[in-house]
Amino acid sequence: MTITYQRYRPEDFDGLFSGFRQAFNATVAGFRHFQALTGDGNARVMKDGDVVAGGARFAPQGHWFGGRAVPSIGVPGLVVHPAYRGKGVGQALIRGMLEEFHADGVGLVSLYPSTTAFYRKQGFRPGGTIHRYSAQIHAMLDRPVEADVTVWRAPDRAVLEDLHDRYGRRFGAGLIRRSPYLWTRALHPFERAETDTYLLNGPDGPEGYITLLRDKGFESFEVCDYVALTPHAVRQALAMLVGHGATANRAEWFGGPQDPLVQAMHNNRFDSIHVDQWLMRIVDLGVAISQRGYQAGVETAFVLELDDPVLPANRGRFAIRVEGGRGRVDPEPGDAPALRLGIGALAPLYTGFLTAFELAGLGLAEGPPEALAAASLAFAGPAPWLTEKF
Repeated sequence: MTITYQRYRPEDFDGLFSGFRQAFNATVAGFRHFQALTGDGNARVMKDGDVVAGGARFAPQGHWFGGRAVPSIGVPGLVVHPAYRGKGVGQALIRGMLEEFHADGVGLVSLYPSTTAFYRKQGFRPGGTIHRYSAQIHAMLDRPVEADVTVWRAPDRAVLEDLHDRYGRRFGAGLIRRSPYLWTRALHPFERAETDTYLLNGPDGPEGYITLLRDKGFESFEVCDYVALTPHAVRQALAMLVGHGATANRAEWFGGPQDPLVQAMHNNRFDSIHVDQWLMRIVDLGVAISQRGYQAGVETAFVLELDDPVLPANRGRFAIRVEGGRGRVDPEPGDAPALRLGIGALAPLYTGFLTAFELAGLGLAEGPPEALAAASLAFAGPAPWLTEKF
């Protein structure tokens, strides 16, 4: 049996769809919609002759860190047909994608895992969290607030993209810079009812927006997406939620660990919270370090001794220096004592999810205290989080 990594072709549709149907209960209509959004050029298959043994779809995106968006790839779907599982097909598919992405100059890859152990073998580790909140509407505000909003049945996505980028640049720690695929997911969730988007107005122009979905009857509704750039916009968003209190009891939304809606609520209480983790993998060390933003005033340097069993270019000793909000990699680090870790452990360090000291405590990093301290300082910042699944 010889299975090869190939670009997707139209004749592979039935085989790839069959895998997604079995893995994700996909429908033909839903998969065609998914394919149209991600594009035929962003799919790869593993072929056993003419048979599709597995495949994946992906989409370019970015992750905000320190005011800069690092180019990345999101992988919303990877499948291996049941008959080919346990034969290394999935691992070969991941390796092929990583090698291709590295050649294309991609810094990061991120995904939500169905099986974490499967992805850890290829250097993926948790990059941060996503929280799903559910709260009683009547508990959100202590007094009524008049909402100054513009109702958009057909929102201008360029305006929303600008607001979302401004939010990511200012507050984002891992937050995604969305592809067209993710914008469609945010404003028009698959196979769901129509959404309503409200522009949150301020004295000098729009300060955010909120998109709501009412398809769960009178019990609850969903905040599909929101951005609030100012305290005024946060209270405007809450006012919009409270305004739905006559016809629903609860609101549900994705957010971060210090989510603005939760922090601004009257009593900071919610019915439930579900926490999940997303995985990240460093694809090109130089790109990832140089494209990332860093905290103002941080100046530090350390030697990194990195092991990457998949991508040889990431393997070796490197000098990492951070100053002036920028980072760079020097391939000639000298003989200073190094922070030693594998490519998987680099992901949570890079995002700020775990410090070098915490990685060392888990047995995932080694090095002298000064190297651990310098690496922890280099990537220090807000806890990394996402607001959406893909």
